[in-house]
Amino acid sequence: MVEGIRIIIKRVRHIERDPFMELCNLSGVYSTTDKNRVAMRILLLLHKYGELNSTDISKELGISRGSVLNHIENLMESGFVFKYGKSYHLRESTFSEIVEQMEKDIKKTLERMRQYAKELDSQLSD
Repeated sequence: MVEGIRIIIKRVRHIERDPFMELCNLSGVYSTTDKNRVAMRILLLLHKYGELNSTDISKELGISRGSVLNHIENLMESGFVFKYGKSYHLRESTFSEIVEQMEKDIKKTLERMRQYAKELDSQLSD
């Protein structure tokens, strides 16, 4: 499990028939405040090139490096991207594999929550 991943599960409306857009919407990557869909474009760049640093991403998208770093941080917290050295990479080589890893993370997190809940129930029943 990748430590520090933020897993967001929310009820969302179906917004498009595009599978990539739906994946990003359901995972919390898509945001209505990200009008230029920068996070989604970063994911596609990393899928295409395998690895890029923030300066390369900034040049490729024509946006500030600061904006790129902000989006990269969110993508890392969401479990899509990781940093190795100075380069950013997708967590896995395909989006299907990324979702499979996220599923494993969710199961592990739920198991930990279950254990804590049992401990809490035990403490409260004393």
